[in-house]
Amino acid sequence: MNSRAQSALEYLMTYGWTLIVISLAVGTLVFVITPPSEVSFASTSTRLLLKDSEVDSAGNTGIVLQNATGGAISVSGLYLIGDFGDFADAELVVQGDLRVRTSITPSNTVSVPAGAEMTIRNVRYTGNGSVNGKIMLEYTTRFGLRETTDIIASGSMPRPVTMQPASTTISSAGEYYLAGDMTETITISASNVVLNCDGKTISSESDIAIHMTTGGSNITVSNCRLINSDSGFLVESITNVTLTNNYIAGMDSWGFIVINSSDAAIANNVIESSGAGFLVNFGSSGAFRNNTACVNPGNPLCGSTVFTQTRSRNNIMGSSADQFLLACGIQSSPCP
Repeated sequence: MNSRAQSALEYLMTYGWTLIVISLAVGTLVFVITPPSEVSFASTSTRLLLKDSEVDSAGNTGIVLQNATGGAISVSGLYLIGDFGDFADAELVVQGDLRVRTSITPSNTVSVPAGAEMTIRNVRYTGNGSVNGKIMLEYTTRFGLRETTDIIASGSMPRPVTMQPASTTISSAGEYYLAGDMTETITISASNVVLNCDGKTISSESDIAIHMTTGGSNITVSNCRLINSDSGFLVESITNVTLTNNYIAGMDSWGFIVINSSDAAIANNVIESSGAGFLVNFGSSGAFRNNTACVNPGNPLCGSTVFTQTRSRNNIMGSSADQFLLACGIQSSPCP
């Protein structure tokens, strides 16, 4: 045999097992999965394998683990440490079946079969900047041994800005969430803004609920409840604006007033018990899809121009300059 080849073979035989043992030892320390965000997770055990993980922009966290202990386990504790501060709606799902919500205790254990996957969901990460926190899982093996696995988070988590009820103007780009109901107009004067009302209510008597001022671009507003105001949305000369999944009721005037705004997408909104529905002037192009408007009978704003429920739910596309859309809605209140 060639002497170099023989030396190489002897080296592998001598040190190969050592390298394998070292690799296995390192493998038992940490398994890392990095989701699309800037946060990564690591499991401190190979007996509960980290299969998937995710943190969205609002901090909602999901973890998927697999029972690799070789037998069934009984989960007796699930703890949030550090910046994983919101456990009110947490759930543990085993093989697609919701087993427990909000708490796991020694008197309320969850059985996980061998090889089964379990998902921890509806946990919210509440930190900002550098990530600091972990999720700790306690369980008992088929041999009666109590063990603990930590799912450790690291990285950075730029959180969206949470608007307090006293804040009424968005003048900087960013992602915003409402912390509570508001009683004054929200004015958006910046570009590159995402406002998610998260189901909160804005009620601005005798005024506009949400006003986007002239010249902005790339603005999205969703999941808002606009109640008892003069008008719901007033959008003036905005480029690339998206208004979706909003509920509007009790407007004296229009639910939506969109003036000279190009690339406007208005979809999946509902207007009830209001003076009129949609007054939209697409500056150059836009889309109007799956919206419903039910207005107060006899309101003079609509005159004789009234769309039926079927028409108001259809797609109406504007593709030419100064495309004008008047969609008053069904004269019925509330919606049938």
